Amino acid sequence: MTESNNERITTTTIITKTAKIDHPINELIARRWSARAFSTKPVEKSKLLSILEAARWAPSSRNEQPWRYIVFTNENPEKLKKAQSVLKDINEYAKRAPILICAIARKTYSDNKNYNRLHFHDLGAANENMFLEAFNQGLIMHEMGGFGSIQYT
Repeated sequence: MTESNNERITTTTIITKTAKIDHPINELIARRWSARAFSTKPVEKSKLLSILEAARWAPSSRNEQPWRYIVFTNENPEKLKKAQSVLKDINEYAKRAPILICAIARKTYSDNKNYNRLHFHDLGAANENMFLEAFNQGLIMHEMGGFGSIQYT
């Protein structure tokens, strides 16, 4: 972004990076990276649904699929703004993103309510599927934990 005569001019540049790998891996994995700059351009609903579908197909302990996602988009700008408001200063860049997704995991098994010690592991697998599908769709996701969890009610 550049400033000129008090007029803000924005340009969208898709940056491609390829990891310096030591051993051969799938190109999609080698080219995936976490950006800290986002366009405000809306994401097509079909792409978002494909990304969420990819999470559904992640492996999980006992096929429990303990992950859940709360999706904030410009379809409901008030809720998106409220979700953006809990971001800490270190994640200011994410306030430009047209979508915020809150990833959560159920801590207990659904059948017996016993503690599922692998719930975060399973959530991580689902998140990685989302990351790879987002990249496959020409999008970039960035995982972050810098938010005020108590603030959003």
